Amino acid sequence: EDQARPRPSADQVDAALGKIRTELGPVSILVNAAGLEGFSRFTDITFDVWQRVLNVNLRGVFVLTQQLLPLLRAAASSADPARVINIGSVNGITSPKAGSNNWAYSASKAGVHMLTQHLALDLAAEHITRVLIERRDAIARVWLNGVNPVVDPRLAADSTLTFANAA
Repeated sequence: EDQARPRPSADQVDAALGKIRTELGPVSILVNAAGLEGFSRFTDITFDVWQRVLNVNLRGVFVLTQQLLPLLRAAASSADPARVINIGSVNGITSPKAGSNNWAYSASKAGVHMLTQHLALDLAAEHITRVLIERRDAIARVWLNGVNPVVDPRLAADSTLTFANAA
């Protein structure tokens, strides 16, 4: 756990979002790619570690998507939909291996998967495409507009589409 890195305050987050709103105008793409792990046995997880992992991995996706939704709506059209790309993880959809001890990470990424599916259904009519990318055995599953996962060989072949910390 990295205690040396300062956490942004609510005021700092609000200021950053305000700057995005005033300086960028409509936003056509949002990529939620944060990923923080907290490995420990279940009996050793502290509330602070649990909360920090869920705040970064799940709450961050919720807050940024919700706060930037007006700008995404302004940029969206049927010809060129706005896009929100969430980076998930295989750890959010599969049974863990014994001793993996990534309780908070798995729970948070499962939440990202469900949040993405719900929003895909709700935002499709507004021309906002929700995309979830997760990597498992070099196959990326993509959720588009609430449709079942589509395996796209172009994504599987291009690992750059899995972004930073995708598992």
